[in-house]
Amino acid sequence: FSAIADIADRNNVVYFGMSGNITQNRGQKCNKMAFPSSKPVSLESAGGTGYVLEQGLGESIFQIGADYIWGNDNTQYVKDVLVPQDDAEYRGDVSLPLGTTDFSSALSQAEESGADVVVLNNFGADQITALKQSQEFGLMDGETVITVPGSTTDIMAAAGESTYAYDNLY
Repeated sequence: FSAIADIADRNNVVYFGMSGNITQNRGQKCNKMAFPSSKPVSLESAGGTGYVLEQGLGESIFQIGADYIWGNDNTQYVKDVLVPQDDAEYRGDVSLPLGTTDFSSALSQAEESGADVVVLNNFGADQITALKQSQEFGLMDGETVITVPGSTTDIMAAAGESTYAYDNLY
């Protein structure tokens, strides 16, 4: 986003781009010609994880995130803002490369952490895989609350009816 925003500014052209990056949406990276058109990660994270914490549905957090700017920003926002705001306990996180097909190690870490909320900070095919494997792994068998910061009806349909019907999925 910021590289194209700089070009737009130099050429006096308005640019509406997609960006989920906290630092690109404000502060030094802003310029008069560039406007991010996607929602900020604060809204994405607050919608699921923030709601769960505010409602007292969980008190401890473990995050599994995609290792690129959107996933990292969502992870950081939950850790730096939502956890302290709601006096939750942070149990850790793991970042995985985009396109990960095996979440078993990360899911094991989440389970071993004892956290009652597992945040899946990934999107698209990675979110589908993470959700399906969460169910296969047994995280959706008990009281574990699972949140995803952003999703679509297509993603949920691809994850399967039994996955998106899980009562503790936000």
